[in-house]
Amino acid sequence: MFCAGLLVLLLAPQDRFPAGDAPFPDFKKQVDYLAWVEQTVRGGLKEDQNAGPLYEKLFPNLGASDIGAASATDAAETLGFCGFHTCPVDETEKDRWPGPWKPAEHPAWERACEKTRPLMLELEKAARKPYYWLKPRFVAEGRIADRMLLNLSLAELSYFRASVRGVIEQSWRSPEGKPDPRALVVACETGLGVAAQCGRYPLAVPRLVSIACRAIVYEHALAALRRDALSQADRTRLAALLDQYPEQPFRLVYEGEAANTYDALQVLNERRLTIADLVPEARQFGPQAVDAPREAARVRQFLKEIDDVLARPYTPAAKDMLAGCHDKLKQEAAASGGRAVTAAVLLAELQRAYQLEQRVRCLAAGTRLTLALLAHRDRTGKWPAALDELPEEVVKRCGTDPLCNRPFVYRLVDGEPMLYSVAQDCNDDGGKHDSKWADKQPGGDYVFWPPPKPGER
Repeated sequence: MFCAGLLVLLLAPQDRFPAGDAPFPDFKKQVDYLAWVEQTVRGGLKEDQNAGPLYEKLFPNLGASDIGAASATDAAETLGFCGFHTCPVDETEKDRWPGPWKPAEHPAWERACEKTRPLMLELEKAARKPYYWLKPRFVAEGRIADRMLLNLSLAELSYFRASVRGVIEQSWRSPEGKPDPRALVVACETGLGVAAQCGRYPLAVPRLVSIACRAIVYEHALAALRRDALSQADRTRLAALLDQYPEQPFRLVYEGEAANTYDALQVLNERRLTIADLVPEARQFGPQAVDAPREAARVRQFLKEIDDVLARPYTPAAKDMLAGCHDKLKQEAAASGGRAVTAAVLLAELQRAYQLEQRVRCLAAGTRLTLALLAHRDRTGKWPAALDELPEEVVKRCGTDPLCNRPFVYRLVDGEPMLYSVAQDCNDDGGKHDSKWADKQPGGDYVFWPPPKPGER
């Protein structure tokens, strides 16, 4: 549940909103939902904490008002990155990511590294800011009311994801066969900073980019631990870094989707339009004008049902329960004759995103536990017999597997530690590693330690 209370507001008094909850429209006075998003992102922080101006210099194409979202591959090419995933390479190279690479063996990567080094240094600075806010840009191709959340351009997100992957790839540069430990840790800091900035947005697409960036960072951190690329001091710094970035509640994303729908309902109600006037793909619902107050009430009821699901510990059934909330909207839309379709059309189905969120939280917790295991070995000269021998605050925060709401599986095998999540099927398969998290098919676990053997990635 997003915290209650009031944010320290930057907007004029008449535009102040309660923290977290999207303002409910009365269809008498127009609510500025873009202002609500900005207020949520800023969170009362001052402009000198805003990384937006730095990103505008790094990604100059973002000044175009009609720019759409580039793919991560196109963004990487535009920025000049080249590496395991940002250059055309054979699949065997991709399978080694993340890992060391020698400039002599990859001259194209080395040239790209030299070219983008100034960008990387500026990205490090920008990522240390707590938030970013750019002057809003809108993509209104074939749509009405261009100043709407529905039309808000977030083209920078592709550049963020490409930049995080690029800085991770470059940190594994190993002229002498081993990467620079400091570069590996700084790459984590940069990636987590960008992910945290994206996570402040109460919108679905920025949250998905935040999830992707966090996953890239945690996989990178695990690879550094498994390859013994970090000293004890480096691992201590990395642990402190992982503790520094708390996750934003997932409910915030649903509030953003509600705001997007409320915003559209205001326009439809004011102009007496149909949903097809706003979203041409919705012509199947007919020419009936939308009953905006009724639809807004449906959205609010939908949020209450979503709250009930999100308030419970995550289980695989949660994804189906979230889907059920959307199915109910679709059924009501089909029976409404075109008057109750806006919520069903505009509210994004986020059950897959919620599942991925739990996976990345699991990845974060498992990485942090792995660091604690290594710290215990450094301190005592032996591995702990059980997780409760680790620091209490670490076990309390990270000891529960978010995918099944049970403790992570840990045991000693021939004196060596084994730590794993039961993955998305929630079945303990004895530590059989599946890098896909038993997502494609059941029958695997995600093993944090020991490092997976070749072919188990």
